[in-house]
Order: sequence, then structure tokens, then C-alpha cells
Amino acid sequence: MNIKRKIFSISSILISSFILASSALALEYQWKFVISELKDKNSAVAVFEVLQAVPGVEDIDINILRKSTFVFFDDELTDENKLKRHLQKAGFTVEKMQVMVEPKEGIM
Repeated sequence: MNIKRKIFSISSILISSFILASSALALEYQWKFVISELKDKNSAVAVFEVLQAVPGVEDIDINILRKSTFVFFDDELTDENKLKRHLQKAGFTVEKMQVMVEPKEGIM
């Protein structure tokens, strides 16, 4: 291999390593939202649709009996305050927000 090819190969490896390392720094959170209007199947579907439309939301678990919604999300794309704003904009009252799972590095 000539010197230019070696330098190009090394550069490509370094760039690829950097891209992989930076994507491994993404954090995943789980937050619990208590929503007073969460009373039946229709309201659960509405909450699910609002949250599902937010980029970065990975998983949603709704418990109608406890009026709570658990949301896993990627912190590089959204945060708990954005989720709350989306819910409020759709007419839901977020009574309480609580982090349930601390961030885990390298999930995404």
C-alpha cells in the first residue's frame, strides 16, 4: 500500500470510531407522568398517540387504573419537558413527573 492509501485508511477508521463512540453516548430515560384525564381506553389511546408522535420516544406503557404513563425516550431527541408540553398542548393535565430509570449509557 502506498502512503496515501494508508493515511486514508487510518483516517476512515478514526472517523468511524468517533461516530460509533458518539452514538454510544446517547442516554435512555424512563419517566412517569401522572395524567388526571387518563380514565378510559379512549383517553389512553389519545395519550399514546400524542407521545408516539414525539421524535425520540422509544416505548410507552399506560396504566389507566393508576392514571400513569411510563415513557422511555432518547435524550438526544427529546426530554421530559417536551413530552409534558406535547401532552398539555393536547389538553392533558400532567399532575406529576418523576424519573423512574436513570440513564444508561450505550443503549442507543
